[in-house]
Amino acid sequence: MDETCVVERNLKLVIEFDGSRFHGSQRQAPEKEPTVQGVMEESLSRLLGHEAHIAFSGRTDAGVHASGQVVSFKTTSPIPTERIPMAFGNMLPGEIRILSAQEVPAEFHARFSARGRTYRYLILLGSSVFWQDRAWQVEGKLDLDSMQKAASLLIGEHDFSSWRAAGCTAHSPVREILDLTVEPLKMGSFKLVAITTTGTGFLYKMVRNLVGTLVKVGQGFLTPQDVGELLARRDRTLAPPTAPAWGLYLMQVYY
Repeated sequence: MDETCVVERNLKLVIEFDGSRFHGSQRQAPEKEPTVQGVMEESLSRLLGHEAHIAFSGRTDAGVHASGQVVSFKTTSPIPTERIPMAFGNMLPGEIRILSAQEVPAEFHARFSARGRTYRYLILLGSSVFWQDRAWQVEGKLDLDSMQKAASLLIGEHDFSSWRAAGCTAHSPVREILDLTVEPLKMGSFKLVAITTTGTGFLYKMVRNLVGTLVKVGQGFLTPQDVGELLARRDRTLAPPTAPAWGLYLMQVYY
């Protein structure tokens, strides 16, 4: 084959996955597999006929789900872009689905080109086996008005040290939240609460840490004013525990 005819393409995929059985999205040591990246790279390498390295728009923890995760990779394979979702999808486990594929400029990178992300966290009021690994099941009522008042204090550019998890390697704790809403959500006989946030970037476990605090407000253990004080104190040890991973969904990535 004449190597001068080989053309490298940069492809962007939008995927969804059920993170229940995966040890997060990012490839890890063999003893910590499976991960979404590990499973996808193994299958993609077989499909393309060469080793494939996939970049994710952002890391998600074990148990976290996605309905709009974005990945990118480069390939010299002649497989048409429009055939990738079906051909690649047929090689993946049922928990991972390719929603779309498109060719993008060479400089595009799923992570470094991203300008913002939207996450949604689901809370089930009560308990049900049908929501196992899909939502945080909380008994009793939540004061959604108080939760929204507290959430409104967090919108904007702030130092989010009080919700920065141990192990976070970000150079700065300053992030910008563009929107943060707390809304009731009814699905059949199930009553849920959806906490949705959009930001230009998030610290490690920041969304789940914020959810943990907002739930404490909803339960009456904290007031919105307390949340404002936590924001000002910039001390993670003062804020409530992290919400469970299985209620979190990466909804959309913006470029």
